[in-house]
Amino acid sequence: MNQRLVIAGFSLFVVVVSIGCGMPSRYAESIIQDAKAQILSAQATDAQNLATESYEEAARMLADAESALHNGKTEEAYRLGRRANLAGKLAESISIAIKIEEEARNMEKRLASKMRAMEKAKHEFEQANMKLGRFNSTPEN
Repeated sequence: MNQRLVIAGFSLFVVVVSIGCGMPSRYAESIIQDAKAQILSAQATDAQNLATESYEEAARMLADAESALHNGKTEEAYRLGRRANLAGKLAESISIAIKIEEEARNMEKRLASKMRAMEKAKHEFEQANMKLGRFNSTPEN
């Protein structure tokens, strides 16, 4: 009876230790997968060209996180994976902001062009109105 109790207790201990040891690894793997997805999302916004520094930093940290995980350094892998994820978000945000700024500049140019066209049309209208006024004010023969 005591022997069974000792074996059951030891088995429970082994299960708890193995679950406990596997947790950080799973967390690190999960955050690394999140970082990979975030970097792919950043790529979709052309971050590799528009936010090169942040994008490359994210990719470098991801590679370091994967290396750390491969070498059994799960805490470091988790930390680097989180940083890679955040750097990927930053790269994506910068890329989106650059695109929005570009679109705003284009809209300003189109608006300025339309304003010039409107001023020209207004001037032509005033000229035509003046001619019409002169035409209406001339005595009939």
